[in-house]
Amino acid sequence: MIFIISGISIIASFFFLHKANQLQHQNFLERKHFAISHILIRANNEKLLNEDFLLSLESLNYELQTDLKIINQFLSNADVFLVHSKNLHRGQNISIYCHNDHHYILIDDNGKLYLLKDNTKITFFNPLILIIFFAILSLFLLIYLTTIQKLYPLKILKNHIKKLGNESFDINYKIKGDDEIAQLAQEFVIASKKLQKLKESRNIFIRNIMHELKTPIMKGKLLTELPRNEANNEKMKAVFYRLENLINEFASIEEIIASTKEIAMKNYSIEDIIDNAKDMLLYDEDSNQIVQESLCSYIVKLNFKLFSIAVKNLIDNAIKHSTSKSVQIICKKDRLLFENDGKKLKYPLKNYFEPFFKGESSLQNGFGLGLYITHNILKAHQFTLEYQYLEGKNRFSIFFTHH
Repeated sequence: MIFIISGISIIASFFFLHKANQLQHQNFLERKHFAISHILIRANNEKLLNEDFLLSLESLNYELQTDLKIINQFLSNADVFLVHSKNLHRGQNISIYCHNDHHYILIDDNGKLYLLKDNTKITFFNPLILIIFFAILSLFLLIYLTTIQKLYPLKILKNHIKKLGNESFDINYKIKGDDEIAQLAQEFVIASKKLQKLKESRNIFIRNIMHELKTPIMKGKLLTELPRNEANNEKMKAVFYRLENLINEFASIEEIIASTKEIAMKNYSIEDIIDNAKDMLLYDEDSNQIVQESLCSYIVKLNFKLFSIAVKNLIDNAIKHSTSKSVQIICKKDRLLFENDGKKLKYPLKNYFEPFFKGESSLQNGFGLGLYITHNILKAHQFTLEYQYLEGKNRFSIFFTHH
């Protein structure tokens, strides 16, 4: 609407400017014609209508006609129309006619007629005005097209917002430049990715939390049916401790997936991480399920709580899926290794990074949330997890990218 009003205003302004220029030029010609007419009347009165006078009229591009027959033929022409007429004193009259883009001045000096033809063609058109008009109009159209081009991404952005409202996160929206619209698009993509992470986190909680909680809850129900003694009480405590650990792990998922902030990291000893992971597993040192070659005394920059969960999950998975129900921890300068006896993974490691991925037919052979949480924790630390199967042993290696 703004461009329509502006365009109409520009056209109207130049239209009235053209009309004003036309009127100004017409008034100038009329003054010029009346001045020539007065000179002709004076020359006639003073008997100066000689050859020199006619030559002077020709120099001014005027042509004098005194033949009454020709004058009457001119006046009887239907294409001739009167432009202006002026009565002078003593029976004198001056009339200006237009015919074929030329002005004709009819002078009536007390009944004696003179017809002056202005051989200069009438042009009320100023080319400079047209040049300026088209220049401004071209600039206006350029601004309009540029504005439409700049605003067009907003239409695409609106469609993406509709998709986002329908929880469709398949958004690949890039705009080059650093203007406000490009910045808006970039912020929208960032916001959509954050919402996607929130949805992913929500889906994991809603769809899968009951599955993971079902086992300790069922154990707790069974324990309530058993006689009350110290052994059963300890088992009941272990059930509640397992439930507490699961809740903490779900909170860790939320923190990793949904958080928009970088995790806080400090320098910690890997040995302290392993000890904390053992405590989280309620590990009994006399069971010899965890074999460690040597102390892991080197320091790595990490988040103590989250990385302990990752190590705990790898230890727990290694023991559960080992034929000997044990795991060997090996410390290297740039990595931490977990080895166990068992079958080779049936699918590529990245498949097990999906939440509750069940690689084999039996549910007990799945890795649940363990590797999913571990993968996201290591990803947040910019660490990598690799898998090898060597001489009947599964080896999971955490590679540290910074120390």
